[in-house]
Amino acid sequence: MLKLIKRLLQGAGVESDQIDDLAEELTELIGDETKPKGDEKPPKIDEEKLAKKIAETIAKSTPAEQKPLSEDDKDAELETLKASHLKELEEIKLKNAIDIELAKLSIKDGYADVVSKLIDFDKVKFNDKGELVGLKEQTDVLSKDKAELFGGRQGYNPAGGKEPPVETDITKAMKQKDFNFTKFAENLQRSEQ
Repeated sequence: MLKLIKRLLQGAGVESDQIDDLAEELTELIGDETKPKGDEKPPKIDEEKLAKKIAETIAKSTPAEQKPLSEDDKDAELETLKASHLKELEEIKLKNAIDIELAKLSIKDGYADVVSKLIDFDKVKFNDKGELVGLKEQTDVLSKDKAELFGGRQGYNPAGGKEPPVETDITKAMKQKDFNFTKFAENLQRSEQ
């Protein structure tokens, strides 16, 4: 019987030194494990004390965070986690929407971080229709007050107004990292016209 109790306690995650301590105490409660000889009666076991002792040992070895929760506690914890995750998800959606809108603006290269630090994100929200509200007003004011940060890509023409030269040698074109045969053929036709 003591062996069975030891296996049950191991299955419940009780540490071996606690099981050994309990085994000594249980031996006193239930007596020696040897079978009675002859006409001897098996020792009488106080089942209530035995169950209480086992429950105490399991309770001591189970950390508080692993103790079973009541249904109300489970529901409350689930609602808390759900609310927390929904809030995080809304923050991510808002941040991504803001980033997309900022990318559409003609902010000079290297100044996107500066512009984003000048925006009061607490005033930017989604309305009932799911539209971003509060950002356009702020960026309009910034584009007037801090005009030096805006207008980055207007009039940008790295080739001096000319189209970049087209590679006509297919062997050289194929060695390029982003080679696309269809585009090569189209560019070749345009260059021949």
